[in-house]
Amino acid sequence: MDNVHRLPLASGNLSPDQIALIHRASKTSSEPPALLVRLATLLGCSASSIAAAPIELIDRQQGLLKLPDPSGRMTEVAVGYAAAAAVVAAAGTRTRGPLVVDTYGKVVTCDLDTEDYAKEILAANVPATSTFDWSLALIRDSIFGQLVDFGTPMLVAAAQAGIGPEWPEGTKREDMLLNQRAAADWWTYRMGLRPPSPFVLAHAVTRVTLGGGGANDLHSRRSS
Repeated sequence: MDNVHRLPLASGNLSPDQIALIHRASKTSSEPPALLVRLATLLGCSASSIAAAPIELIDRQQGLLKLPDPSGRMTEVAVGYAAAAAVVAAAGTRTRGPLVVDTYGKVVTCDLDTEDYAKEILAANVPATSTFDWSLALIRDSIFGQLVDFGTPMLVAAAQAGIGPEWPEGTKREDMLLNQRAAADWWTYRMGLRPPSPFVLAHAVTRVTLGGGGANDLHSRRSS
């Protein structure tokens, strides 16, 4: 269960390969708990914050999700290419409301029942996910630990975990977000996920730019 805000532990013991296995397994199902797990393996934030992230506050130009931090303020979490695809999958055609919803359109509750159901779904499709113990909280702690252990500044790692610390005086928002984006992309590579061809990305950007009117349309790029 991962429904409380706290600073992640830097000693998480899931390996990148294990989290990558969970991630790949989560992509075999479109059930809300599996979608939540998919996002959690990429973002490393509190699962409850991810589920409740307002779709209408997604910053498509900057590539950011806005999540509530422990104080209730909205904090910015950078999204890598794989996480962006997962956000699109979770949002579907909806333009408002929480990012991950149940069959009744309510935000998914991040409790033990949801977590157990997610484990059942993943194990049914990829049995290897049941050969080791994992949880949403442990995924979050492990991603944080990987970032810190491999040189990501604590401030940046905490921001990417959705804790939303105060930035040091004189720190520019653009610089902080650049560092967060680098951390997000590094984690994607660390899991061994293949990025799309840079020429495919360049073609997509050119098509959107020349087409006009679609630069902010997340749903027009659902195939990414």
